[in-house]
Amino acid sequence: MVANNVSSDNKPSYSADLLTKILVEYPAINTVNIDLEFDILQITFLIKRKISEKKWQETKDKIYQKIKIFNKLKNNNNFTPKLTKKNHNTLSKVKLFINLKQLNQLKIDFSISTIEKYFSNNILKEEIRYNEFKLESVEKLLELAKTEPENKYRAFRDKNKILIFATSF
Repeated sequence: MVANNVSSDNKPSYSADLLTKILVEYPAINTVNIDLEFDILQITFLIKRKISEKKWQETKDKIYQKIKIFNKLKNNNNFTPKLTKKNHNTLSKVKLFINLKQLNQLKIDFSISTIEKYFSNNILKEEIRYNEFKLESVEKLLELAKTEPENKYRAFRDKNKILIFATSF
């Protein structure tokens, strides 16, 4: 499979390719949104249980502490993702908001692996099984997406397919 997403003006959409690549490479992600107007990448994880406010605050504090250590080790003073949580019936939705200007492949890997560590076996995962998936690297797609006009996209998995929509989220 080769991604060849196009925008409404028939130009390649690197943002759509980036979202596709992220969903393929990181099965723990439920949805991913990109808002080029505000330079935000929003990653959503579904957790198989409700998270109490006390547990959420403890976990969030640990994650933020880990981010501080990461920043010191990598000499990053500007990497400050935001975390939110919302409970739904028997699930929790954890959202990670990252400024695109701060983002690179290492920070994406770090952020996702940190969330996975703290929620381990409780994350709902859906792996996409494509034998051939040819896209640029996440790092390259990030750089290309940052140069696009101000568009907003939402991407998610549905029955071993990736769906991407232009949105106003």
